[in-house]
Amino acid sequence: MSMDRSSRFCMRTTLKLANSIMLLAGIAILMYSVWIIVVCLRDYQKHHFPWFLWVCIGTGAIFCFTAFIGHIAVARRNNCLLSLYILAVFLLLLAEILVTADVFLNDDWDKDFPKDPTHRFDDFVDFADDNEKIFSFLAILLLFSQVVSFILAMILRTMHHNHRSFLEDENDDQIPVGAPYVLGHPQYPPETHVHGAGDALLEKDSYKPHQEKGVWSMFGGGGTAGYPPIHP
Repeated sequence: MSMDRSSRFCMRTTLKLANSIMLLAGIAILMYSVWIIVVCLRDYQKHHFPWFLWVCIGTGAIFCFTAFIGHIAVARRNNCLLSLYILAVFLLLLAEILVTADVFLNDDWDKDFPKDPTHRFDDFVDFADDNEKIFSFLAILLLFSQVVSFILAMILRTMHHNHRSFLEDENDDQIPVGAPYVLGHPQYPPETHVHGAGDALLEKDSYKPHQEKGVWSMFGGGGTAGYPPIHP
């Protein structure tokens, strides 16, 4: 049991660390979105906010919300929240894989996105091309942390379910005190006497001779068992 508890503690700690990477990525994306808003309000007042801004805000919010659910699920050890976290990470991984495949397999991938009149998206693509190694490392780190979080969350959910089933089976094996007719024998609390019909008859029979004996003694009789004495 101690090894099982230690393994669960190590996996929960690792999951929190991997989940923190996604949380930091979400916070960084939201800060970048705030910077885009400031630039658009300063230089592009005649244009609406670009679609790229809303994508950044949505991506950062989803990352932060998913990481928040993961931290609560690990802290509370809640299988429902763990299931929701597993589903959210799976959908994020699926979306990231599809976008990455479209970028690497399609030479004209930038034409799949709508035009940005503020050119914020073009500036971001140029900045990513100039710092390709840094962005590749960050993307791989984020993807690796999400895969590790997904696997550890599934393992923890399975371990929590098995541990709960083990505790339920262990409680079922224990016979509670006072449970009626367990294994064919009625169980009663200690120092408890059960009065039945036989006890009532015994009390009645034991009381009647004494009562009759007392009546005959009033008339000067002796004897035993409640009968008058027989004189020779």
